[in-house]
Amino acid sequence: MKNKNGFTLIELLGVIAVLGIIIAIAIPAMSGLINKAGDSYYKSMEKSVKLAGIDYFTDNKTLLPSIGETSKVDLKNLVELNYIEDVKDKKENNCDYDKSYVIVKKEKHEDSKNIIYEYTSCLKCDDYKTSDSLCTYD
Repeated sequence: MKNKNGFTLIELLGVIAVLGIIIAIAIPAMSGLINKAGDSYYKSMEKSVKLAGIDYFTDNKTLLPSIGETSKVDLKNLVELNYIEDVKDKKENNCDYDKSYVIVKKEKHEDSKNIIYEYTSCLKCDDYKTSDSLCTYD
């Protein structure tokens, strides 16, 4: 009777083939998860910048626009005035302080006499920029 210690070549090739199939399925799935995580990171940064802009305009009511007009404050001012800390991209580089900003638009509500302030944050980093129609990065 033979003493069998180890695996045959066929068994090893079978395991390698199965692992190859699993890896071929896992890599695209992981790539999608990583991209979603990056998008959610920047969306949370946009929310933080927007909240800083709301605080800024709340403290500086004289800078609010007239009905139908917009005003903006850039990220550089928000950071310098301590409304928000440095906004960094995923590589820990600062986002573009001159081309990132918060816009506030003042409108009269159609159904009533109420005034509405609509805030939009526009964030521009090395590998990301907000895709809102109000955001221009000239």
